[in-house]
Amino acid sequence: MALKNSLIAALIGASACGAADAQTQQEQRLFRNGIFNHIDFSVTGGTSGIGFEFATPITDMFRVRAGGVFLPLTHHEATFGMEVAEGLSPGVSNERFDKLSSMMETFTGYKPEKQVQMAGDLSMNNFKFLVDIFPFKNNRHWHATVGFYYGNGTLIEAKNTAESMNTLTAVATYNTMYRRTLENKSPLDLSSIGIDLDNSEITQVQEYKDKLRKWGSSGKITEYTVSYEYDNLLDGEHYTDGEIVLKTGPFSEHGISMPVGKYARDVIAQEDVYYDYTEKLYQELNTGDINPLHQNISIDVEADEYHYQKDANGRYIKKGEIRYRKGEVMHKAGETFRMIPDENNTVSVSANAAKFKPYIGIGYEFSINNDKRFNVGVDAGIMFWGNHPSVDVSTPIGVNAQGETIYMTYDMTRDLTDLPGSVDHYVSSVKQFPVFPELSFRLSYRLW
Repeated sequence: MALKNSLIAALIGASACGAADAQTQQEQRLFRNGIFNHIDFSVTGGTSGIGFEFATPITDMFRVRAGGVFLPLTHHEATFGMEVAEGLSPGVSNERFDKLSSMMETFTGYKPEKQVQMAGDLSMNNFKFLVDIFPFKNNRHWHATVGFYYGNGTLIEAKNTAESMNTLTAVATYNTMYRRTLENKSPLDLSSIGIDLDNSEITQVQEYKDKLRKWGSSGKITEYTVSYEYDNLLDGEHYTDGEIVLKTGPFSEHGISMPVGKYARDVIAQEDVYYDYTEKLYQELNTGDINPLHQNISIDVEADEYHYQKDANGRYIKKGEIRYRKGEVMHKAGETFRMIPDENNTVSVSANAAKFKPYIGIGYEFSINNDKRFNVGVDAGIMFWGNHPSVDVSTPIGVNAQGETIYMTYDMTRDLTDLPGSVDHYVSSVKQFPVFPELSFRLSYRLW
């Protein structure tokens, strides 16, 4: 009784510190009307997990419940396939991958696999605050419930497994070599460790570059010769007698990538995106064999003039060239979405929902002993997850004006279609829940 009186005193506040008999009358009135006259402790289990809660009446028609609910960790896996270049038949793609896999084993010691395995644990933990409404004065079994759940926003974050880390490292290394080849640089920067090649070695490197270009193309590479003007780095003079053999063809943006469905709608640039190497760059200038001493090149290609200069990293760039301007279409609906390792040589996918989740439902409860200290309850309702959860994947799309890599996030449930196998299974499951069905059972014990 002392603990009960203390609770009531705290709830009705300091205003009840008048005459002792007045306070006693107030307590008796509250108890008579069923207000704060008991506290129940419950253990719960249901679709949102297992948990606990405390409950107490606040009027003769309303009861509040508060507690926590935790979904036990469940493990999920998904598989992503690898693809060389773009638009190749499965047979040609597999053949090229096998060759590249053996080649990358000699460079990195890791032999890339044709698939990348991703794994993650589903975690859903929530605090809940609910208000039960008893509409029938003479029937305390049925109630309606409103309230909210509040918990973690990231339900699952899947990353590549440790077994796939070697594959992704080898793939990222190859893609770097391929990009350097499209920039007309040696696949490996030997000059950075003080190695100068002789003429015969340079010829071999050029043959190697040509092979990488061929492996990164889905069609025939053609050649033609054009003249260009340039500044000579050694004497500082301007010359007009330069000549270069340009190689054009449908070069892929990435040497090896993971195709993950198709874009469901046009993708619009949210900011200006610059090339880290330009389209004209890898289709024309840097897929030829330009003299590295020639600077600030002006070249006339098919009656259209382009001005190039070397940047601080030795790449030929068209000054101020933007890959996509803000508001422009970056990818059209139906194009293949390709995922590549990030700067840490990893890939990841996360499923996210709103942290604040309103709840509405109904319930039924009854006592299982004569003094009504033990009670059983059943609740059924829905949690509103903020339209529906998203399944997000991020991939680099270019650089900003400062040369920093820009990542764009795509929601697989909305932005992509034709997802492969196990990926489609998990994404389809998530799409079913703009609201989450909550069915729970409750075993309560009346503390006092």
